[in-house]
Amino acid sequence: MNAVEINILIVISLVTIAKQEKVSIKCYCGDDISVLHLAPDITLPRLKSKLKKEYGTRMVIKFKDEDGDKVRMKKTAQLTKALKSASDGMF
Repeated sequence: MNAVEINILIVISLVTIAKQEKVSIKCYCGDDISVLHLAPDITLPRLKSKLKKEYGTRMVIKFKDEDGDKVRMKKTAQLTKALKSASDGMF
């Protein structure tokens, strides 16, 4: 039996924790909100692994782009672009 996919909307910001720059990823899944603090060089497969550990199932990851649209994140390049936009203060 396949796991049910859940939709997760992520909001990315950069933070400094113990003098180290981290990526703060706020995850919205239904009524649940969680925050992950990860290395800035995170890849999409690694992010999916962390989220699967958090939520226990497969998921569809979406982010709000510069136009405010919710875009499905399918590649590390999209995550990298979202991280760059966060560091530029766009999100």
